Amino acid sequence: MRREFYNLNDTLKISHLVVNGCSYTYGHGIEDPINDAWPSIIAKRLGVPLVNLALPGQGNTAIYRRTMTYFYKDLFNHNNPFYIHAYSQSTRREVYLAKTQQFRIVGGEGNVSALEKEIIMNSDDHYYCLLQQDKLHRWASINHLLDAHNVPHLMSDYMPEPNGTTIEFQEKHETILKTELECHPGKLKDFNEVTKNIEKTSCLHESNEGHAFLADYIWKEIETRYNHIEVVDLPHAKLHDILIHTPKTEADIKYSNDPVNYYPLDFCRNVYYFHELGLDYTKKNWFGKPSIPEKP
Repeated sequence: MRREFYNLNDTLKISHLVVNGCSYTYGHGIEDPINDAWPSIIAKRLGVPLVNLALPGQGNTAIYRRTMTYFYKDLFNHNNPFYIHAYSQSTRREVYLAKTQQFRIVGGEGNVSALEKEIIMNSDDHYYCLLQQDKLHRWASINHLLDAHNVPHLMSDYMPEPNGTTIEFQEKHETILKTELECHPGKLKDFNEVTKNIEKTSCLHESNEGHAFLADYIWKEIETRYNHIEVVDLPHAKLHDILIHTPKTEADIKYSNDPVNYYPLDFCRNVYYFHELGLDYTKKNWFGKPSIPEKP
């Protein structure tokens, strides 16, 4: 039944590619993610525009939020998106800080707030088990949303759970859900397994070779599922359409000659947003930009 629903081995009708994940999907650590990150390679092969919702350090809560926000912004364009999700590690949590009016990864870069310290101090093994459970729930929710709207999509785990206690908890309490996710016709091999033998960058992310290798794997999986690709030229939502200014950023940009510098962090240092605006991203300081170009 699901094979019929997905219309496998037939035509993939597509207007744009939407991807979401963490730094591995963003292209952290390579010199030109706009051209060389695996989502960019896949979009070029498909011959469609790319909307990359991924961000370095992004956890599954943020992946869920950005996918939901984008999906409903794009829904009434009546187009044909194709989604690929690469889920992140379950222990990545985020916290909202009123001082900045933005979400922040707990224990991320920069000064750690008192609230983050409190969260870290009050975390235990059972809490990490619940975080893994939450990851599976969000993954399933996105699957159900896209399936319900007959949107073709692929998904993988880029950072699967390695902890034995958490795995035991998952097997005890979420066997049916885990099986459901694994049996979905869009489920791909864990991406970290696909590239495990490829040398990483100095920041332990995928190199240009790793991105190209992963893109080849994904492309073969697309070809396995569809005999034909039909590109349709239809309007679609872009990153700018999901930009929500905070009261602080609204105040900051009023008197700035370069307002983008004062946008929320997921935009003001986002190479894909710079590219969308037509800016020379090579001269910008974006998340994950290598200080020393990696060897080809």
